[in-house]
Amino acid sequence: MIDQSKKKALIEHIKQRQTANDIEILLPPDLYFDGYEAAHCAICANNTESISTAEFTARLQEIQERPDVSAVFVRFYDYSDAEASADCWIGSDLIYLVTRAGLDDVREWFSDFEVSDVWFEDNLAKFDGLPQVPDGFHLVAAWWD
Repeated sequence: MIDQSKKKALIEHIKQRQTANDIEILLPPDLYFDGYEAAHCAICANNTESISTAEFTARLQEIQERPDVSAVFVRFYDYSDAEASADCWIGSDLIYLVTRAGLDDVREWFSDFEVSDVWFEDNLAKFDGLPQVPDGFHLVAAWWD
Protein backbone atom coordinates (compact mmCIF):
# COMPACT_ATOMS: atom_id res chain seq x y z
CA MET A 1 0.00 0.00 0.00
CA ILE A 2 1.27 3.43 -0.91
CA ASP A 3 0.17 6.55 0.92
CA GLN A 4 -0.06 9.00 -1.98
CA SER A 5 0.14 12.14 0.17
CA LYS A 6 3.33 10.90 1.88
CA LYS A 7 4.78 9.92 -1.49
CA LYS A 8 4.05 13.40 -2.86
CA ALA A 9 5.59 15.02 0.23
CA LEU A 10 8.73 12.90 -0.16
CA ILE A 11 9.04 13.82 -3.84
CA GLU A 12 8.71 17.52 -2.93
CA HIS A 13 11.36 17.09 -0.22
CA ILE A 14 13.72 15.51 -2.76
CA LYS A 15 13.03 18.23 -5.35
CA GLN A 16 13.94 20.90 -2.79
CA ARG A 17 17.27 19.18 -2.16
CA GLN A 18 18.14 18.60 -5.81
CA THR A 19 20.75 20.79 -7.42
CA ALA A 20 22.24 21.06 -10.89
CA ASN A 21 25.29 19.19 -9.59
CA ASP A 22 25.57 15.41 -9.56
CA ILE A 23 24.95 15.31 -5.81
CA GLU A 24 23.59 12.05 -4.43
CA ILE A 25 20.68 12.56 -2.03
CA LEU A 26 20.70 10.34 1.03
CA LEU A 27 17.53 9.80 3.03
CA PRO A 28 17.04 8.26 6.45
CA PRO A 29 15.13 4.98 6.13
CA ASP A 30 12.22 6.21 8.25
CA LEU A 31 11.68 9.10 5.81
CA TYR A 32 12.15 6.99 2.68
CA PHE A 33 9.81 4.19 3.80
CA ASP A 34 7.13 6.34 5.50
CA GLY A 35 3.92 5.65 3.59
CA TYR A 36 5.35 2.74 1.61
CA GLU A 37 4.25 -0.80 2.40
CA ALA A 38 4.61 -3.46 -0.25
CA ALA A 39 5.00 -7.21 -0.47
CA HIS A 40 8.06 -6.69 -2.69
CA CYS A 41 10.40 -3.84 -1.73
CA ALA A 42 11.44 -1.68 -4.70
CA ILE A 43 15.09 -1.52 -3.55
CA CYS A 44 15.58 -5.23 -4.14
CA ALA A 45 12.94 -5.56 -6.84
CA ASN A 46 14.94 -8.00 -8.96
CA ASN A 47 15.46 -10.57 -6.21
CA THR A 48 14.22 -14.10 -6.82
CA GLU A 49 12.73 -14.22 -3.30
CA SER A 50 10.27 -11.46 -2.44
CA ILE A 51 11.31 -9.21 0.45
CA SER A 52 8.62 -6.92 1.82
CA THR A 53 9.23 -3.35 2.84
CA ALA A 54 8.51 -4.40 6.44
CA GLU A 55 11.25 -7.05 6.28
CA PHE A 56 13.66 -4.62 4.62
CA THR A 57 13.07 -1.81 7.12
CA ALA A 58 13.37 -4.26 10.04
CA ARG A 59 16.77 -5.37 8.70
CA LEU A 60 17.92 -1.76 8.33
CA GLN A 61 16.82 -1.09 11.92
CA GLU A 62 18.79 -4.13 13.15
CA ILE A 63 21.86 -2.89 11.31
CA GLN A 64 21.41 0.67 12.61
CA GLU A 65 21.41 -0.67 16.19
CA ARG A 66 24.77 -2.39 15.77
CA PRO A 67 27.62 -0.76 17.75
CA ASP A 68 29.81 -0.75 14.62
CA VAL A 69 27.26 1.29 12.61
CA SER A 70 26.69 5.00 13.15
CA ALA A 71 24.21 5.68 10.33
CA VAL A 72 22.08 4.03 7.63
CA PHE A 73 20.79 5.82 4.53
CA VAL A 74 18.72 5.08 1.46
CA ARG A 75 20.02 6.70 -1.70
CA PHE A 76 17.34 8.45 -3.72
CA TYR A 77 17.50 7.29 -7.33
CA ASP A 78 14.48 8.46 -9.31
CA TYR A 79 10.90 9.59 -8.82
CA SER A 80 9.62 9.82 -12.42
CA ASP A 81 7.85 6.44 -12.23
CA ALA A 82 6.39 7.40 -8.85
CA GLU A 83 4.99 10.62 -10.31
CA ALA A 84 3.55 8.77 -13.31
CA SER A 85 1.94 5.86 -11.46
CA ALA A 86 0.10 5.56 -8.15
CA ASP A 87 1.48 1.99 -7.88
CA CYS A 88 5.15 3.07 -7.89
CA TRP A 89 7.33 4.35 -5.07
CA ILE A 90 10.39 6.58 -5.26
CA GLY A 91 13.22 4.58 -6.80
CA SER A 92 16.32 3.39 -4.98
CA ASP A 93 18.74 0.52 -5.35
CA LEU A 94 21.41 1.46 -2.81
CA ILE A 95 21.79 1.52 0.94
CA TYR A 96 24.72 3.40 2.45
CA LEU A 97 26.12 2.54 5.86
CA VAL A 98 28.52 4.56 7.97
CA THR A 99 30.31 1.70 9.69
CA ARG A 100 33.55 0.28 11.04
CA ALA A 101 32.63 -3.12 9.57
CA GLY A 102 34.37 -4.58 6.57
CA LEU A 103 32.84 -5.48 3.22
CA ASP A 104 32.47 -9.17 4.05
CA ASP A 105 30.53 -8.29 7.21
CA VAL A 106 28.17 -6.00 5.30
CA ARG A 107 27.67 -8.66 2.61
CA GLU A 108 26.75 -11.10 5.36
CA TRP A 109 24.21 -8.67 6.89
CA PHE A 110 22.37 -8.63 3.55
CA SER A 111 23.23 -12.10 2.23
CA ASP A 112 19.69 -13.47 2.54
CA PHE A 113 18.43 -10.35 0.75
CA GLU A 114 20.47 -11.19 -2.39
CA VAL A 115 22.64 -8.07 -2.29
CA SER A 116 24.35 -7.68 -5.69
CA ASP A 117 27.50 -5.83 -4.64
CA VAL A 118 29.11 -4.10 -1.67
CA TRP A 119 31.96 -1.56 -1.81
CA PHE A 120 33.72 1.25 0.03
CA GLU A 121 32.64 4.70 -1.15
CA ASP A 122 35.57 7.10 -1.20
CA ASN A 123 34.06 10.28 -2.67
CA LEU A 124 32.12 11.63 0.30
CA ALA A 125 31.77 15.08 -1.29
CA LYS A 126 29.14 13.80 -3.75
CA PHE A 127 26.50 13.27 -1.04
CA ASP A 128 23.82 15.58 0.33
CA GLY A 129 22.66 14.56 3.78
CA LEU A 130 25.76 12.66 4.84
CA PRO A 131 26.90 13.61 8.35
CA GLN A 132 30.55 13.77 9.33
CA VAL A 133 31.97 10.25 9.15
CA PRO A 134 33.54 9.49 12.55
CA ASP A 135 37.19 8.50 12.82
CA GLY A 136 37.62 4.78 12.23
CA PHE A 137 34.39 4.57 10.21
CA HIS A 138 33.87 4.53 6.44
CA LEU A 139 30.98 4.71 4.01
CA VAL A 140 29.91 1.37 2.56
CA ALA A 141 27.45 0.93 -0.30
CA ALA A 142 25.15 -2.08 -0.60
CA TRP A 143 23.61 -2.29 -4.08
CA TRP A 144 20.83 -4.35 -5.61
CA ASP A 145 20.71 -4.88 -9.38
